[in-house]
Amino acid sequence: MAKITGFLALAAFMAVTAAPALAQTDYLPRNVRIEVEFREYGESGKGIGAAQWRTGRNSSYTKQFIVVSDGLSASIFVGEEVPYVEYYVSFLYDNAYISSNVTIKEVGTKIKVEPRIIDNGSVEITLTPQISYLADRRRGVIDIQKLSTTVIAYDGQPLVIGGLEKDRDFDRHFFTTSSSRSLEIILTPHIQ
Repeated sequence: MAKITGFLALAAFMAVTAAPALAQTDYLPRNVRIEVEFREYGESGKGIGAAQWRTGRNSSYTKQFIVVSDGLSASIFVGEEVPYVEYYVSFLYDNAYISSNVTIKEVGTKIKVEPRIIDNGSVEITLTPQISYLADRRRGVIDIQKLSTTVIAYDGQPLVIGGLEKDRDFDRHFFTTSSSRSLEIILTPHIQ
């Protein structure tokens, strides 16, 4: 009886020590690749009063992607840090003293994401993509395009999660310049 018990204990020990190596691969979280595209296109025009309008076309395309494990969060930033003047005072009396308060701002593309696989075919995604650039370096103007949302999408399904449409005809009646501009932000998850 002791030999059988010892044999069973040895077999149970071998099964327990060998099992974790196999079981660890079964319980690893799945990865999700999140792709975010910014598509911007449109026309702009200039004119004064009844003068003839000059128009031009423009377009830009930016695609960001990041891979993250199911249920965890990740972020990526590609860009530069630039000085940004928040407060500027000039005393031109006496000694012509000039004082400024300068901070550092991040300018570039950024994405923050947290996916959660709901079942084999869909993913719940909390997402915050952002594109920023210096519109006027001398005046320190930074243009920012940012969105924050939580959506559910199927694996491989492109989903338009935000955008902007600007109408040239409306602007023409109120401003001396106008533009017809569209922006689409498209999300596509891929379960790996």
